[in-house]
Amino acid sequence: MEHREDYFARRPMVTWHADGFRLELFPTAPTAADERPTVAYRFWDLSDGAWRARPVFEAADWHPSILHAIDGVESVRGLVGFLALRPGDVEADYFTGYTPRQLH
Repeated sequence: MEHREDYFARRPMVTWHADGFRLELFPTAPTAADERPTVAYRFWDLSDGAWRARPVFEAADWHPSILHAIDGVESVRGLVGFLALRPGDVEADYFTGYTPRQLH
């Protein structure tokens, strides 16, 4: 099994830019033959005054829909939709582990 850092040592399979944000998607190795695809990602805020040295979100836990390519537009839209959730969109406990920067 790969270590988390190994995912991000590779070149992203997709890099998406829009409105001062960047999303990078990285492939991961399945741990079982019947496992759903998992995608690692980094989400950056590139707007003026944003702290760019570290991504706002970085994880290897995205499971895109099996109906779409893991590196396709629909998968990017799905992940951005989750990352863009705000308090009031879902239950408050969803944001328990978020940092102030992630809630901004």
